[in-house]
Amino acid sequence: MNQLGILRKGGPKITIIFSVLILLIDLVLPGIPFSYSSFATRTKEKEERLDSLEQESVRLGRKLSGRKETMDELAALRERWNVEKDLIPAEPDVASMLTMISLTAIGCGVTILLVKPEQKRIVRGMTELPVSITVAGGYHETARFISDILNLPRLLNVSQVKFQSYTKGGLDETVEATMIVTGYSHGEAAGK
Repeated sequence: MNQLGILRKGGPKITIIFSVLILLIDLVLPGIPFSYSSFATRTKEKEERLDSLEQESVRLGRKLSGRKETMDELAALRERWNVEKDLIPAEPDVASMLTMISLTAIGCGVTILLVKPEQKRIVRGMTELPVSITVAGGYHETARFISDILNLPRLLNVSQVKFQSYTKGGLDETVEATMIVTGYSHGEAAGK
């Protein structure tokens, strides 16, 4: 006989017994898959876990997005640093600075009358390399000379500029300008 036949022969008594038996099993062993309450609990736990994972995914996505932006910004800063690091050499090199200034003077059509290196100074971890320079030329040529010095591929500062008339030169040399041109260096040599 099969189980259906037993249920038919026993009638409602066996159906009640099986129902009570299933109810007892459900109460005693809630982890059995056919238990509705355990299935509902597991479903709810899985939904909560899924919600938690989705929230974590969104949070990590924001972190990764921020990290990508940070990495892009870092790459841009590295690129700018590679361009700008040559503006301030690691070693104090007055000779190369004076060579650049001399070539600039020739290109602008001014005559260098005096070059006098001043005392090196260490300021905020940088070595300042001041040089007093006097040039003679036309007003516009002298102004272009100062402008071109400030646009050289090395960080230079021009200060204490004094103009006066210049009568010892030719017709093209009407202005004498005295200035302090300061170059900078950093690194280990800056502290020496």
